[in-house]
Amino acid sequence: MKTVLLTTATLPLYRYALAGLLINAVKHGSSVGHRPPLSYEDAEGYFNGLRHAIAKGERLLWIALYESEVVGTVQLELCQKSPFITNASL
Repeated sequence: MKTVLLTTATLPLYRYALAGLLINAVKHGSSVGHRPPLSYEDAEGYFNGLRHAIAKGERLLWIALYESEVVGTVQLELCQKSPFITNASL
């Protein structure tokens, strides 16, 4: 098994496979923010929508490959809060 960190350039290469994984997870009851039935168009749109956050360095997306097949994925959303964000001026 091999893990690969995707970039905005490589994400489109795996978008269809990622959509399939998401559809399968939703179909089998995973609580990942989508409800069944989930179409390929909507699932691909979800992953396409991550490109901006990946480009800005706000989100990291890895895939797990087994014999060149995508078998899993992990996302990490990085905290973008600036210091003292809770302070208010009166």
